[in-house]
Amino acid sequence: MVRDMLEHKTAIATDRKSEIFLSHKSEDVDIARDIKKWITQYYDPRQVEVFLSEDLDKGKGWRVALERELAKAHMLVLLYTDPLQDWNWCIYESGYFEGAASRTEKPLIVLHDEKITRPEPLDFLQTVELSETNGALHHWLAYELPSKEAPWPPRAAPELRPADFVEYSELEKRILKGLCGSGAPQVFAKEIKLVVSEEALYGRTDSRMPDETRVSGNAASLNELFNLNPKSEGYPWRTFYSYLDQMSGNTEEWVASLCNMMRTIALEESTLSSPGLPLYRSARDSNSPRFYRPIVRGFRRIKGSLSYDILFADLPREATAEPNEAVSWLAQALAIAQMLRWGVLWPLGRKLKQLASEQPRDEARMRERDAKAKQALGSLFESLVTVYVEANNRGYDRDKIESCLSDDDLKQFHAMTGDWDAVCTALKEVDDGDLAAARNLIHEALEINKRAMVLFARRYHECLQQLADHP
Repeated sequence: MVRDMLEHKTAIATDRKSEIFLSHKSEDVDIARDIKKWITQYYDPRQVEVFLSEDLDKGKGWRVALERELAKAHMLVLLYTDPLQDWNWCIYESGYFEGAASRTEKPLIVLHDEKITRPEPLDFLQTVELSETNGALHHWLAYELPSKEAPWPPRAAPELRPADFVEYSELEKRILKGLCGSGAPQVFAKEIKLVVSEEALYGRTDSRMPDETRVSGNAASLNELFNLNPKSEGYPWRTFYSYLDQMSGNTEEWVASLCNMMRTIALEESTLSSPGLPLYRSARDSNSPRFYRPIVRGFRRIKGSLSYDILFADLPREATAEPNEAVSWLAQALAIAQMLRWGVLWPLGRKLKQLASEQPRDEARMRERDAKAKQALGSLFESLVTVYVEANNRGYDRDKIESCLSDDDLKQFHAMTGDWDAVCTALKEVDDGDLAAARNLIHEALEINKRAMVLFARRYHECLQQLADHP
């Protein structure tokens, strides 16, 4: 094997020097040094030079010098070891190199364990998928570096025979152990990615997702959540929505909550109190549905496009299993009433009280205050949609709630729902600057909510007493 490598070394041209830039995490510097040592050991240093960022003196001008090395490199090799690490700097180096090499054929190669997936921004690049037995590392080192016949890109290699790669050198073993030793991380949450243009998302005035939105994800996430198989190009929104609608209930309302959250993240500069979304209920197994807590894990802008990573955390069955009877229905109703009170109405009431206490000194500040009030009232209805979707996906059913109530309780309940609808209608019609009217309506909503909580709590207590009497 060593003789073959040395013969290959003597066949490389000496009329030009090829520079290889090794991009890596600081934690992987030993792997990078071993690769540099391997290349300098078996290739003529007059032809091939390997650059590591550690070769630069850290100080003033370090970044300029680094970018100069990236610009003159003929090849960039990214050592990708752990998907759970932050790879932003290495991706920056790769992007800078790609930009500098845009008019020439300079390869950008990712070395990684065959059990893990390379980072999405580099998904289109050439990769070398490694294992401790497949011989890919030796093949790349010995046969895919610059050659006289076709310096860039690397020339095609002969077909491999596994027996040729049994006797790895100690240096190669160390490199393989570093690149493949950790194995693929176990990730238990499901995740999908949504990408949509800024123009399409901003252009909508309703809570519908733009049709040009594309959805992608790994096999486990797409299959378990939506009964889909992964595609490299992802799915257009209409296709994805049809599967989503088959797999879960309250689809239109859940998507409205998602779209509102996406728009809020992209448009508002203020920090979100929470990027959480309503509970997602997957009915793939209708007898035993799975419940997930979705959250917007990440967001970024990419040249006019908006990219959102949506994480679905699997809730344990112990936390979602409930008997299909009155005590469960009333507990759900009480939980939803608490969400409305403490998660929506109470914070909005405090916000309106704060705005009412302000004394604008001029017309401009008055308009600013009115705009804040309008935004707060607008967020009310987005929050109500979130609570309603959460309620329905938890199993809230108005008919079942009513079946738990006596005739007198039912009359009270119908009166409350009528009053609630009237308050919501009035809130939609209130003038932006009429803070007094808005505060009065929120006060009425809180009173209705309190009456409902008292009713549900009393009936829940009575059902528990019946269970105690008749276990």
